[in-house]
Amino acid sequence: MEPEVVVAWIESIRDEVTVSEACTWLGIARATYYRWKQQWRQSAQKLWRRKSVSFAPS
Repeated sequence: MEPEVVVAWIESIRDEVTVSEACTWLGIARATYYRWKQQWRQSAQKLWRRKSVSFAPS
């Protein structure tokens, strides 16, 4: 199970079910989901910064 896929899927259904329910369906702890979400967010921010720097005028 890829953390990025889990985070994206749970975020896509958050209006319909709770994080706890989704985690139970997947057999993962809520803490694991939130840790993965934090890691995913940090990775996305790093990527965004790198792309922003590469497009900045010299």
